[in-house]
Amino acid sequence: MKILSFGYDSNLLLPEDPRNEGQYRQRRYCELLGQEKRFVVLDRDAPREESVLAAGRVRSYGAAGRSLWTRCRSAHRLGLEIGREFRPDIVEYQDPRIVGWVAWRVARRLGVPLVGGLFNDFIDDARWLAGSPGRRLLNAQAKLVLAKSRGVRCDSARTTEALRAKGFANLRHVPFFVPWLERFAVDDEAQRQRLRRWAEDPLVLCVARLAREKNLPLLLRALARATGAAGRGRLVLVGAGSERQPLERLAADLGIAARTRFAGAVDYFALPEHYRAASIFALSSDSETSARVLILAQAARLPTVTTATSGSAEIVADRSTGFVTPLGDEAAFADRLALLVADEAAYRAQLAARFEALDRFGESAITTGLRAFYESLHVEPTDRAA
Repeated sequence: MKILSFGYDSNLLLPEDPRNEGQYRQRRYCELLGQEKRFVVLDRDAPREESVLAAGRVRSYGAAGRSLWTRCRSAHRLGLEIGREFRPDIVEYQDPRIVGWVAWRVARRLGVPLVGGLFNDFIDDARWLAGSPGRRLLNAQAKLVLAKSRGVRCDSARTTEALRAKGFANLRHVPFFVPWLERFAVDDEAQRQRLRRWAEDPLVLCVARLAREKNLPLLLRALARATGAAGRGRLVLVGAGSERQPLERLAADLGIAARTRFAGAVDYFALPEHYRAASIFALSSDSETSARVLILAQAARLPTVTTATSGSAEIVADRSTGFVTPLGDEAAFADRLALLVADEAAYRAQLAARFEALDRFGESAITTGLRAFYESLHVEPTDRAA
């Protein structure tokens, strides 16, 4: 299948690197599903040169520009030029909002089916809509693009069912493909070592962009309550972002600066070490679908406290492999975190639980789901642009 895809993943514009997660994912799609892809990547500082991956089966082109409007115009022009030469079977988007709109216009001009991905739970979400006046327009635009699509894959079963109930029958649930998941797996001896470290002083790990939608102030306040009650516990926060300085000030104001370490951005291949060293994983986001970091935590057999974003309960088995708390409920989050920090019986029970992430989110399972999704599109050669 030949696919013309629109998105934001600037990894695809970089020189080929076998350790690059985004590049690896697309290479595996081509190898396992027999695909050939052309990507148009909206990126302000995109290079002019074509990027070639997987021996030419993946080629990427940057749509640069100072403003979002100029990047969209560039992406539309590039998409038409590439499409007329490449003659794709489908046009695909990685988000139904802005790039989805561009992809729809290109697909319509080329006369091929539009297909998409939905990897966020923003549609009709009151919290997201309240963020800015322009989001209502983006919400309506995204729903129009979804309606125009022959098929849409979504990484959250809950979001899929919610949108199907609103009339979007073209959605299909396929979990997100997390490369190298097996690198995060731990054996029983590692769990015994984890229990010994927990007895000395529990280490809470959070891996997240330091951005507002991650609601990291809730995590810090919950940590202050949990460690204050237990008299123990530390936090390592892995990730970079614009909110770092306000979060550092908040940690100092809460009196937990000495218990909190901001580790900054970490290479993907260094992440397993952080997961293995941790006692507990915590994620306080207001918006996620199938959060990759939760899948990694479950692959590492790490007891988890998370908020009830759309895909979290599909990854974390509440009261078995972790706790899923209501969105924005600081008290509930702190209570569950305190339980895992202070109560050995509760912590032991979760360490001993059956973690199924490797079976449910491994490469074989995701490949099966993706193959079924693309087959369900019923794309025939007659659909291809002439």
